[in-house]
Amino acid sequence: FGYKYVKVKLAASGKGGAVDADGDGTLKVEWEPFPSNRSVKTEGRAMRVEDGDFGRYFNAMNEARVKVDHGHIFGGWDPPSSGDSRVTQTVFDEENARNILIVLYRLPIIAKRTPDGKWTFKWDDDALYMTSLGLRKGLTAKARVTFVGIINSEDEVTEREKEEVSRRLLEEFKCIPVYVPRDTNKAFYEGFCKGVLWPLFHMYDTIVDAGGDTKRFNENLWRTYLRVNKLFSQVIVSEYQEGNLIWIHDYHLMVLPAQLRLSLAGAKIGFYLHIPWPSSEVYRAFPARDEILRGLLSATLLGFHLFDYARHFLSACVRLLNLEHETKQGSLT
Repeated sequence: FGYKYVKVKLAASGKGGAVDADGDGTLKVEWEPFPSNRSVKTEGRAMRVEDGDFGRYFNAMNEARVKVDHGHIFGGWDPPSSGDSRVTQTVFDEENARNILIVLYRLPIIAKRTPDGKWTFKWDDDALYMTSLGLRKGLTAKARVTFVGIINSEDEVTEREKEEVSRRLLEEFKCIPVYVPRDTNKAFYEGFCKGVLWPLFHMYDTIVDAGGDTKRFNENLWRTYLRVNKLFSQVIVSEYQEGNLIWIHDYHLMVLPAQLRLSLAGAKIGFYLHIPWPSSEVYRAFPARDEILRGLLSATLLGFHLFDYARHFLSACVRLLNLEHETKQGSLT
């Protein structure tokens, strides 16, 4: 369905324009009129979008606009009450709280070594996924959240320091580090993730290098990608307890769900991709295409930015793995 724009105006008087500033100089917003009403309903309770009243300002917490199933997949969370646009303080229920392992390439922590050799840690409020005012704060009000990832630092943790650093990160930040050797991490991140996956998934990769020669797939970089994903898998398996929810983020860890299934067959694993998924015509040229697809298909739930990206993914599954899928109104299975 089409886009719905918000019209914003800051004016000294209430004359003209789509927004009345009431002459007090305050900022006013209004949904742009849309020619017809829209309603998207999923199979079950996964999501329902009702956009029948575009003249009304729908607060992000308003249940009338977007309804999300807070229990169908990840279980047991109550939705916001209807008509209440205020963000209320949630009382943490320790007894019934869920355990969530959020897995991402870098921990939302900034780590530095002081001149005297001691480590200091603080939350990284500029992290892509978990700002202190965003998801991290929202989740910790309803669940016991533990983060898994590498340490974001220019300095490398020595073998003698690992036990103490791990203890502090767990006790002070509920973070579990994955230790990846510096050279391995460089080949993994700069070589394969940024050098191969990023341009491929954004569909601006070329088949020739700067010298005009045909590019060759680097098997060593691919094996490094698998090896780092395996390190993550080993840490998660060692920390996993029955009933935990595992939420994996982004293209750095696309084979991780399949590796986890080898040891955690019944685990609930969510995966969210923060970059586009390319068209099947582009993706099929990737030598490790099948392994990536099977890795992602091992997750319980997959999330994409846009419907087009989900459609590209399904097209790749059909054309490359000969799988079938079913499209329902508002959902894909």
